[in-house]
Amino acid sequence: MLISVILYAIMKLYLIFNIYQQSHYQFKFYFKHFLYNFLFYNLFPILVLSIGIAEELLIVTIICSIYLLLYSIFYLIARVHLKFTKRIKRLMILSFCYLGIGLIPYVGLYLVLFIEFSIFPVLLIERVISYSLNIPYLKRAKRRIQTYQGNVIAVTGSFGKTPTNGN
Repeated sequence: MLISVILYAIMKLYLIFNIYQQSHYQFKFYFKHFLYNFLFYNLFPILVLSIGIAEELLIVTIICSIYLLLYSIFYLIARVHLKFTKRIKRLMILSFCYLGIGLIPYVGLYLVLFIEFSIFPVLLIERVISYSLNIPYLKRAKRRIQTYQGNVIAVTGSFGKTPTNGN
């Protein structure tokens, strides 16, 4: 069952990263999605894993493992594919270090099992890292804006701005 829990955690990490990327790396949008979809994405798989961990019967472990495999395949097929950007790679490294702590006895499976809850510190740490990496770019942009001597034109409205980028 430990292997099933680890595979579940890896699959959930993929799903978490995918949702986080689709929400434009905005923590509040990811959290909102997480809260709205808790029952479908999280509650039933957690119950299946809990039963699989609690019961020591081989048939229960096999059934729970098959369920998790089907669950994983469904979400890997049904989702927009994750783009492995630098930010996602940083998140993966931080998460695997974090999951390594989760495999320590007595911290154990609950950190891995409830990864949807326990991943929040990793997302916040990565956000701080990304912000600190963006500081030089923000400073350079502010300098350019302050030294700009031309006219500023504001384009408003919801439609038609994308094709005006010179393509």
